[in-house]
Amino acid sequence: MKNQIYLREFENYLLANNRSKETTKSYTRTVSQFMGLIKKPPKDIIKEDIERYKYWANEIKHYDRNTLTPKYCAIKSFLEFLDIPNKEIKSFKLSPPRLEVKPKKPLTREEIQEMFEISKNNYRDNAILKTLYFTTIRNRELCNLNIEDIDFQRQKIRNISKGGHYDERNIHPDCLKAIGDYLALREHAKKGYENALFLNDHRERIGKTFLHMMIKKYATLAGIKKRVYPHLFRASSITHMAEAGATIPEIMAQSKHRSVDTLIKHYICPSEKHNKEVYLKTLSFNKKPERKSNSLEPEKPPQSQTGQTVQVPQNKEDKYIKLLRDGLINKEEFMKLITAHKKTDPNPLYG
Repeated sequence: MKNQIYLREFENYLLANNRSKETTKSYTRTVSQFMGLIKKPPKDIIKEDIERYKYWANEIKHYDRNTLTPKYCAIKSFLEFLDIPNKEIKSFKLSPPRLEVKPKKPLTREEIQEMFEISKNNYRDNAILKTLYFTTIRNRELCNLNIEDIDFQRQKIRNISKGGHYDERNIHPDCLKAIGDYLALREHAKKGYENALFLNDHRERIGKTFLHMMIKKYATLAGIKKRVYPHLFRASSITHMAEAGATIPEIMAQSKHRSVDTLIKHYICPSEKHNKEVYLKTLSFNKKPERKSNSLEPEKPPQSQTGQTVQVPQNKEDKYIKLLRDGLINKEEFMKLITAHKKTDPNPLYG
């Protein structure tokens, strides 16, 4: 009974610290599991109890690193919540074994387009695929979308992010059209799911399992050999933005990443072909770099394709205007030249 009180207080502690409902639910479940294993009041926890849980999770349950990480984070948060005075507990390191993170292999633009093409007759699936790609949204965030989160007028999409606060992102017109086509034919939702944007075949809000299965189906139909999963769309669109020349701040404004390090290490994964093209382009000596000059030295008369000299205006005002238009001088320099010319030319065109 006392343990249940601790669990409720721990749940409130997590929510007060801006943990999402899903994270709070997961952490509370893990702590309940931990307390059921040690079978003692939380205030009496010692180092050996944590070692026992580690042994149970690693050697008996054989949890992999991806499973251990959130479980260890839950135990850490619980110990912080308890604020046990034991210094040995506070300094105890609880972390899963190191694992080399393999770089993601983003989908190519051609693979994305092929999945769009194959799904075009299924308005719901096509809208889901385009929402994942064009908004860089996470799969859980997509499942939780409501109809009112789509702003067709401003071309924006609003969602609750990992931290539990609202984010607003741009949404591509192609994606908005796909969502609009789907909503026009969307079935009536079951009671309690009226606001859900995407519904499954049971007219309920879609979930992660539905999303994984749907994406796997279209990846297979498109003949894609690599492993395709919802989060890969996020990495793919971010990589494509980077390859097209988007800067890190511009990408972060859309993806809502808080860490530059995470973005660069795990999400921007240009293809070998792109890397080679950039390498050859940036280190090539085949073409001499164009050099812009701010000097007002006389230019050689331009020639036409037949080799004949093209006549250009001879008055200085027109020449200065041409220099300004071509970006060879700025407005301040232009005004100084015009002012100086008016003092020497008895009949200036611009008075």
